Amino acid sequence: MKTHLHVVVGMLLALAAFLPISILEAAPRERDSVRAGRKKERPKREASSKKKSSRKSSLRPSAKRPGPVVKMPSLASDRNEPNFGAPWPGKVVGPGEDMEFKVLKKGENGQWIYETPNFEMHSDFDLGEQAARSLGRLLETGYETGMALPCNSPVRAGDARVKKYGLFLFAGQDEFVKTLGNNPIYRMVSALTRYPGIYLLQKTLPLKPAGKEFAFDKERQPTVLKHELHHLVGKGNEDLGMWYIEGMAEYMLCTPYADGVFHFDLNEKPVLEYVTGYNEVYQGRQLGTKITVPVPLKSFMNLGIAEFMSPQSANFNYGMALLCAYYWAHLDGEGDAARLKKYVQVLQKRQGREAAFNELAAGRSWEEIEKEFASKYRKLGLEITFAGE
Repeated sequence: MKTHLHVVVGMLLALAAFLPISILEAAPRERDSVRAGRKKERPKREASSKKKSSRKSSLRPSAKRPGPVVKMPSLASDRNEPNFGAPWPGKVVGPGEDMEFKVLKKGENGQWIYETPNFEMHSDFDLGEQAARSLGRLLETGYETGMALPCNSPVRAGDARVKKYGLFLFAGQDEFVKTLGNNPIYRMVSALTRYPGIYLLQKTLPLKPAGKEFAFDKERQPTVLKHELHHLVGKGNEDLGMWYIEGMAEYMLCTPYADGVFHFDLNEKPVLEYVTGYNEVYQGRQLGTKITVPVPLKSFMNLGIAEFMSPQSANFNYGMALLCAYYWAHLDGEGDAARLKKYVQVLQKRQGREAAFNELAAGRSWEEIEKEFASKYRKLGLEITFAGE
């Protein structure tokens, strides 16, 4: 009997907000990386209909968005300073194949442990050094994106309590649950972030057999891990609103990664396809190209965790949060994320949500912003309308 997994997960996530969690172990809530409500499988009607699947898309993404190449920002002299003045990167380049990498344990007591400059990876199955090194480069490059994105991610300031971030990999659900604790939510999810670590099932990674070991499948993307990486390096940004927290994590999910490089200049097409339909690599929210938002834009951006994670609307909210994140980063104003940076800056200074929204508005009414929002996305092939209060 099939169950509506996204409904169950959404309910459990809402409850998870009230679980007792140590400040050193977790963010304000434990983050599910089935990602509440994500539609994981292509709808049967599309899979069985060649006519529909071959229909030309109405989306009109740009081929490439310009931006500088940022290499290893963690090595910069100003790495601990706020970076609101930096431009949005086109690419973020992490360590090369010569990255520092150590095997600390190789099968003893059923554990394999690998170390990179900022991470320690634990696995209860033999990942293999080739795949472990590739995975380590991804983690380190994700860490570098936290340094590079000009929204002053808390990772820039560092955390004296954290010697290494952790990644914990499990071959099966039983060990996943045993490690995290006997809670029903852990039977329903395949990954979560419990600061300062990420916990993942093997099935979430783009691995393929390579003899007795594994190799990274370059035809697939580590979507779940990319989403969680943004939560990990963004620990401390919980006051920025659910639209920002989850929208930016979905933004990261949709950003192509390959061989130590995050290609932010190429993420517009994956973002649009992920929100509106189904992408073989990134999966999708399947909201379609005609989207009706049931509340005004400002009201949506004010949703709290319980409303955002509502079982009836979680999938929609994740997709809409991504559209918000992309709009404020690349479509609003001059496309330089200037107002988004001010929004983050005001909230990091704890000056209040309304003051932050005033920075986004920049003298415009929210009705005017809704019209601009819809107009910018209309040029990309989406029809977005907002309902009244």
